[in-house]
Amino acid sequence: MVGSVYGVLAVTQTLMFRTAGVLSFAHGGFALIGAYTYAGLSCRSGGSRLCAGEPLLRPWQNAAVAVALATLAALAIERLVMRPLQSASATHKLVASAGALALCSGIMLQINGPEARMIPNAAGSYPPALFGCSAL
Repeated sequence: MVGSVYGVLAVTQTLMFRTAGVLSFAHGGFALIGAYTYAGLSCRSGGSRLCAGEPLLRPWQNAAVAVALATLAALAIERLVMRPLQSASATHKLVASAGALALCSGIMLQINGPEARMIPNAAGSYPPALFGCSAL
């Protein structure tokens, strides 16, 4: 599982570098937004050890919202930060993407706090058709 995540990150970094000509650090910030959004929607209260309260949505709906929010953040950073720097040097683009990462992580830190979060076990919560089988 971890190797798959590393592979996906490597592919996105390679595509970004080949298309834009700059190594982007902002991807980590977008993943951070998605992860914290999913954790926040999955567990209303509680810290790293406790998860109290019913989740707002089902887990697959939480994942869809988290992906949508991370995509919106990526589009906003692209339009507001990276597009105006289209003709800038690679160094300026690199610093801007590092700034986008710092902005994303700072906002998530202010919203969620510094403690690690735990999500509840989601076994049986996903629609079976999603995985191509009749029952999980």
